[in-house]
Amino acid sequence: MSKLSPALKSLISAAHSRPGPVPAPPRIQAVYQRIQEEATERKLGRPSWLSISTAATMTMNSPESMIALYKSASASRPPSEGVAIAEFMREIGLKCIGFNGIPRTINMLNAFRAELPPSIASSLNTKPSRSPDASNIDSTNTRGRALWDAIYRPLETKLIDKLGDAHPDLPVFIINQEYGGLFTDPPGKPGAKVGRVTTSLVAITCLRAQQGVGPQVLSHVFGLRKGWEDGTWKEEPEAGEEEGVKWLVSDEGCTWVLEKVDELVEALGGGNGNIATNTAHTTWLIPLLLVLDAALCGVIIEKVPYTEIDWTTYMQQISLYLKGERDYAKITGSTGPLVYPGAHVWIYSQLYKLTDEGRDVQRAQYIFALLYLGVLALVFQCYKRAQVPPYVFPLLVLSKRLHSIFVLRCFNDCFAVLGFFAALFCYQRDQWHLGSFFFATGLNVKMSLLLPLPAMGILMIQKVGSREAMTQAMIIFQVSVLFGYPFRKQSFSYFGRAFELSRAFLYKWTVNWRFVPEETFLSRPFALGLLSLHVGLLGWFAATRWIKPSKRTPGQFLKIIMPQAEPRDQDIMAKRVTPNFVMTVISLHYQFYAYIAWSTPFLLWKAGFHPIVQYALWAAQEWAWNVYPSTPASSATVVGVLAITVGGIWWGTRNEYEGELKGVIDDHEHNE
Repeated sequence: MSKLSPALKSLISAAHSRPGPVPAPPRIQAVYQRIQEEATERKLGRPSWLSISTAATMTMNSPESMIALYKSASASRPPSEGVAIAEFMREIGLKCIGFNGIPRTINMLNAFRAELPPSIASSLNTKPSRSPDASNIDSTNTRGRALWDAIYRPLETKLIDKLGDAHPDLPVFIINQEYGGLFTDPPGKPGAKVGRVTTSLVAITCLRAQQGVGPQVLSHVFGLRKGWEDGTWKEEPEAGEEEGVKWLVSDEGCTWVLEKVDELVEALGGGNGNIATNTAHTTWLIPLLLVLDAALCGVIIEKVPYTEIDWTTYMQQISLYLKGERDYAKITGSTGPLVYPGAHVWIYSQLYKLTDEGRDVQRAQYIFALLYLGVLALVFQCYKRAQVPPYVFPLLVLSKRLHSIFVLRCFNDCFAVLGFFAALFCYQRDQWHLGSFFFATGLNVKMSLLLPLPAMGILMIQKVGSREAMTQAMIIFQVSVLFGYPFRKQSFSYFGRAFELSRAFLYKWTVNWRFVPEETFLSRPFALGLLSLHVGLLGWFAATRWIKPSKRTPGQFLKIIMPQAEPRDQDIMAKRVTPNFVMTVISLHYQFYAYIAWSTPFLLWKAGFHPIVQYALWAAQEWAWNVYPSTPASSATVVGVLAITVGGIWWGTRNEYEGELKGVIDDHEHNE
C-alpha cells in the first residue's frame, strides 16, 4: 500500500480539524466539584451530576479531564465504589455514541480505561450485554419504541412518519438501534445501569455541548419532564430524592443543567475565546461591570453638580404628611400637589429621615447610587436568565441619562423600576407571590407600571392558570390597599390624586412629541388616536405573540381564563417575560427613560438585529434622550427607535412563536 504524501498528512492534521484530545484545564476538578456540591444541595444523586459532567467531557474530547472527573468522584471512596463509578462513567460514554458518533467515543473510552488505576481497570465488566440474537430482537425493538413514545408523546407517530420521509431507514435505525439497543438497558445487564432521567440528562448535555441543535435540546428537556410526569423516574432512585428530581425537571432545574453544561464547555475550551457571544462569560462580566459602574456613580456624584427638579418638592410633601396631613388635596410642594400613591410616600418618608429632612442631598445621591446598582444587578440576572449574550451587557451601564435620573435627580421612578425588575426576577424563578408583592410596590410608587401589566398578565395566566393568576391579582390589590391605608379617611382625595388616569401632560416636558404642534398635542382627537393605536398594538401583540407560548389561538386562550382551565406548563418565563412597552399613548418625560433604558437592549437583541444595528439604534435613542430641551429631530428619533424596536420584536419572534403554534413537531425532530 502506498504511503500518504506529506501534504495529505498535513491536511489531515491541520489545526482547524482539532485532531488531538483537549488537555485537562488546570481548574477543571474545581468545576466538577462545584457541580457535585450544587447537585447534592438540591438532593440529586450521583447519577445526575456525574452523567452531566461525563457527557460534557466526552463531547468536548478531553480524556485527561475524564480521569480528573473520576478522581474527583471517587475521592475517599472504597475500591468497590471506585469500580462502580468507573463502570457508570463508561456506560455514560457508551450512550454518547448516539449523539457524538463512534470515533470520538472509541478514542475517549480507550484513553479513559488506559489511565484508570490498574486495580480498577482490571475489575471492570468484560462481558457484552447488547449482542443481538433471535431471542432478544423483538424485546429490544419494543424497548426502543416504548422509550421513543414516552419522550415524544403525543407526536410519536407523526415524528416517525416525518423521519421516514427523509429516509425510510432513519426511524428504523433510531428506534431499534439507538433507542432500543443503546439508550435502554437490556434485562439482566451486568455493571452500571442508566435509567430514564439520566439518559435524558446525557442527551441534553451532549447536544447542548455540541451547540447549534437547539430543537433537539428542547426535545430532550421535554423528555426529561415526561419522565417525571409518567413516574418512570422512580425506577432510578439513585438519581435523586423525589424533591430533588422534581426540582431538576422544573424551569429552574433545567436552567441549572444548561448553565452547568455551558460552564463545562467553556472550561474545557469550547468557548473558542468568543467573549462577545458565549453566555458563560457573563459569570465574570457582570461583577466587573458592577464594580466599574459603582466607581462611575461615585465620580458623577462628586464631580457633576446636582440638579434640583423634584427632590425639594418630595421633601416638602413628606413634611406635611409626617405632621399628620392625610388629605392628598392639601399635600403640596413648590412644584405642585402630591400625585403619587402610598408606597411613594412611605419610601420618601424613610429618605426624609435618612437625609436630615432632605437637606443632605449628597447622602440622598449615594443612597440612589446604591439603588441604581441594586436594580442593575437584578437586570443583569434577568438578562443572564434569558441567555442574552455578553456583547449586550455593556449597553446596560453606558447610559448618561439613566445615571442622571438616579444619582443627579433622585426621581421616584427609580423605585418603581426596582419594583418591576424585582418582580421579573422572581417571576423567572416561579416565586409568584413575592414577585407580585414587588410589582405591587412598584405600581404604588408610580402608575407607569400599568404599561407592562397586560403582557405580564397574559403570560402569567398561561404559566400558572387562571386560578393562581387571580391569586396574584389579589396580592397586588391587597398590597395596594395596605399602602393606601393611612389615607383611608380621605380615600376620595387619595384615589383622585394618586391614581388620576386623566392627568394631562405639559408640552414643554415632552420628549417624544416635539415634532407635533402644541395645539395638536393638546387636542382630544390626538389623545384618542394615540389611545386607539396603543390598545390596537396591545391586542395585536396579544393575539399574535403573547399567547403563543401555550400554543393556543385567541379563542382557546379566552377559555383558559375560566377557573376550571388548567395551565400548560411551558418554559416561557425565563426568556419571554419582558417589559413590553408599546408607548404610543403617553407623552414621555425624561424620567420615563428609567423604564426604557434597561428594556431596549434586550428587545433589540430579541428582535434579531445585527449587533452593529443594535448598538446604532441604542446610540440613537441615547442621543435623543439627552437632548434638552427636546427638538423635533430628537423627538422623531425617540419615536422612530421605539417603532423600530416594537416592529423588530414582533417580526423577529415570528418563527419562534409561529413554529410553536403549529406544534412542537419541529422542536421534536430527532436529527442526532
